[in-house]
Amino acid sequence: MKRVFSFLLIIAILCTMAVPCFAANPTVSINTVNSATVGETITVSVNLSANSNLAGLKISVNFNASEFQLVSGSAKAGSLFMAEVVEGTSFVKHTGVSVNPITSSGTVLTFKLKVLKTGGRVTVAINEAIDGNNKNVTVATSNATIKCSHANAKWVVTKNATCTEKGSETRECSCGDVSTRDIKLVNHIFGAWVITKEATETEKGAKERICKVCAKKETADIAKIAPPQTTTETETETQSETQTQSETETTTIPQNQDTNKTDAKPVVVGAIFFVVGIAVGIGATLFIIKRKAKEE
Repeated sequence: MKRVFSFLLIIAILCTMAVPCFAANPTVSINTVNSATVGETITVSVNLSANSNLAGLKISVNFNASEFQLVSGSAKAGSLFMAEVVEGTSFVKHTGVSVNPITSSGTVLTFKLKVLKTGGRVTVAINEAIDGNNKNVTVATSNATIKCSHANAKWVVTKNATCTEKGSETRECSCGDVSTRDIKLVNHIFGAWVITKEATETEKGAKERICKVCAKKETADIAKIAPPQTTTETETETQSETQTQSETETTTIPQNQDTNKTDAKPVVVGAIFFVVGIAVGIGATLFIIKRKAKEE
């Protein structure tokens, strides 16, 4: 039990020692964009680290008037201190106090700058910093450099890319920066496919095409020819012949019936004349026989 109590006591002592050490090293940092273009307006915020234990802070944020222009009326105090802000052509000064020591992180000051020249630097100078015991405190600072984003600079092709060699392009910015980058290879420009081997029912064929620029050859297979479908074709032909025969029979039968009717008329007339002829012949013969009998 004594060992557990001793262990907890040691931890409590270490924590007590760690708090002043951490509180004695607050940090003020600048937060803004990393790059911008000339004429662009950027927002700058000055932030304080957590558990700073500060009760009073005087800072000056400085910049070159040839590189940045303070936007009129943009500077304002943050939420951590009751503060007074003074604006100048090349600085923004902040004086802030708090009833209780600051133990949380947050924004101390925000303002806007118009970029006149890229590559400028915004720096923080600590004029005075006191803690909750009214003792001077050393504050670390973090500054910011706003580089040119080269947004207005255009890439110009200096060498066209082909299917075998990369190209290149260059960008020259008004800030003096010159950059060069590669252009990736372009696709081959192939001609039409040419058959080099005809496909059969048993073997695949082959074809090739050639790039018009670098003469690179590309080959591909041609699928085998499908064998003829004999059974299906025979059945189709049989069905076609049957259909043709049916149509012929349908057309012929009425014609034959009409022909028979037409041919029957001469036969009937001939038969009538034949019977009449026989009757006349018989009558004439009988008439002659009777006449000879009377004469005798």
